[in-house]
Amino acid sequence: MEKLPLEISRHDERILKGLEVALLYKKQGEVRVQIAKGGEEVITMLAEGTTETKNVARPGDAIITNPGGEQYIIDAVKFNKRYEPKMGADGVYVAKGYCRAINNPFGAPITMMASWGEMQNGAVDCKLADTFDPETGKLGGQPYIIGFKEFSQTYKPVE
Repeated sequence: MEKLPLEISRHDERILKGLEVALLYKKQGEVRVQIAKGGEEVITMLAEGTTETKNVARPGDAIITNPGGEQYIIDAVKFNKRYEPKMGADGVYVAKGYCRAINNPFGAPITMMASWGEMQNGAVDCKLADTFDPETGKLGGQPYIIGFKEFSQTYKPVE
């Protein structure tokens, strides 16, 4: 019988304290972006087949496709802070965001309510991350789950 994921709070002390001292990472690579008309449902699937989360786009949201095929939605304000257009490549953007990330401290698959109001799932080896603003030195305050493989493909430690 398959074990159910452990339901956690994204504001659990183990996550918040871990992120305060976690390594800093920079998002790498290019993504494809479609601006939503509104109502598009995006199911974020991890490489190993787990449904990480699902979300419905509002008009103006960015539907992002990472190099590995993972898709997700972020609102226009966050999108403009985290990405810039790649010159000469329509619909392609370059990441400019930072995060702090830790390994899943719970020793089990997890599920939690994401900041966008949907449950988000992670395997035992997932990462927990939060955006980081290098200008203010502050975390975004909304931890989220990233699959291990997806994290490895899109983030590199800042030296």
